[in-house]
Amino acid sequence: MPQSLESGIKEMNTNIPISDDDRRLLIETVSSLVAAKIEPLAKQIDQEGEIAGGIFSALAESCLLAVHVPAVYGVDGASVADGVVLIEELARGCASVASILVMNLAGIAALVASKNERLKSELLPHVARGEVILVWSAEAWEDQGEITATPDSDGLVLSGKL
Repeated sequence: MPQSLESGIKEMNTNIPISDDDRRLLIETVSSLVAAKIEPLAKQIDQEGEIAGGIFSALAESCLLAVHVPAVYGVDGASVADGVVLIEELARGCASVASILVMNLAGIAALVASKNERLKSELLPHVARGEVILVWSAEAWEDQGEITATPDSDGLVLSGKL
């Protein structure tokens, strides 16, 4: 694992772990959301390769897309270990949806690890509000450089290198 990605994960891990009661509440909340919104669409998602049906908006409204965003950027971020609980519960309903959250976690870790404070302060609040989903690309770690965020009809398009 690239050292800067590892440091991003460690920084995310400095968030205060949630209590056992809060963890149970997280599991109950995610389990309810999975049963209501994800499980009924899991077969369709797997067949069509698209995640629809309001799943992303339900995840965003529940602040589950941004559970790993450091608190300084707008969310009381959970530790990576607590995020694994979230991903495990999502995977019970649909592995495809859970994999999106895993990639989002990697994208958040990559951005947190970057030295680009301007980009972090611009993007992470959008991630915290569920407006942006991040992904991580191994190619982004070849050279440390600049990333630009350009609005388009679907949101923001990131290009460049961290």
